[in-house]
Amino acid sequence: MSMSGTLKLKRRVRAIESRLGDAVEVHRMALAGGETIGSPDLSIPVHVYVLTQGSGGQTVTWNAVFDTPGGVAPVLSATAGAVDVFVFVPGASGKLALIAAGYNQS
Repeated sequence: MSMSGTLKLKRRVRAIESRLGDAVEVHRMALAGGETIGSPDLSIPVHVYVLTQGSGGQTVTWNAVFDTPGGVAPVLSATAGAVDVFVFVPGASGKLALIAAGYNQS
């Protein structure tokens, strides 16, 4: 991952994080290949920001605690430099339910 890609991602989420404080768990990642998101705190909302590097086509492996519609993992944007945003909230089943996804927020 290039330094400019890292800085770009940090700038995009810094304003959101400053407003949220400790109320949510935030994961930021810049993909150059495949990444895995482990089990976060299940008692608070989780925001995941994914910056796509290179030519796209990277993947994220989601921990089983992330509950998505139909059990199908979100497909990431293929555009280099795109930022995909996923918001999960604690669900009744002891999992985190996906409530919002924004693709290619570049």
